[in-house]
Amino acid sequence: MSETARVVVVGGGIWGCSIAYHLARAGVSDVLVLERRELASGNTSQAAGLVGQLRASELMARSIMTVVDRLTRWQAEHGEDSGFRQVGSLKLALTDARVRELEAQVAQACGWGLAVELVAPRDAQARVPLLETNGVKACAWIPTDGYAEPYTLAMALARAARRLGVRMRTQTPVTGITLSRGRSTPTSMRSTRGPSDRDAAPIALVTCIPCAARPAPSSGPACKRRWRGARDTRRGGFRAAGASARAGRGRCRRRRDR
Repeated sequence: MSETARVVVVGGGIWGCSIAYHLARAGVSDVLVLERRELASGNTSQAAGLVGQLRASELMARSIMTVVDRLTRWQAEHGEDSGFRQVGSLKLALTDARVRELEAQVAQACGWGLAVELVAPRDAQARVPLLETNGVKACAWIPTDGYAEPYTLAMALARAARRLGVRMRTQTPVTGITLSRGRSTPTSMRSTRGPSDRDAAPIALVTCIPCAARPAPSSGPACKRRWRGARDTRRGGFRAAGASARAGRGRCRRRRDR
């Protein structure tokens, strides 16, 4: 059978569920999520879920501050627990160079509106009694940091997305993407769900799975293992023009073909 959608999100982990939810929240209609197994059953379920806002980049800091603000209001807005626990966090400096770096980060973050302060090692130990402070020269305390239980949060996002009209299809691996000539967006994609085939015709495609590009990288054993499935799929008819990958420290990064 066939099914159409304006936007197709490939991958139903926490990223895919979050993207689908925020698209729908922003007013984008007709969003479809395709997940090869069950929602949040891959890397999401194994994540630590730490939520830290003290960053060197203003963009990253403000982005995570927005996330924290939304998570703290999730219960009131949606009537269910998001899995976020706002327990605070400590960042420690063990060398003089790290002390200078931490002081600069704290001053910078205060200017961005983050609640953060430098505390003495003994004050840090008062907050975390099991903390060994020998050798610790400085500490930063961020009271609004915390952690999220990844599966709980992913499922909360999925339920919220469904309430906004997002469709979620599990046990639906994507097996092919067709691109029309001269267009960078896919015109159709093919997935299998049991014995039936499903076609989707999106105007946008969001991939929330590692290394979503065509050729295998030139080096790197970790990347080659990840890319084997994509390479086999391509031989069966998969085509994705204009992207390739190169291995670097076990990860893949995309670049344009020359």
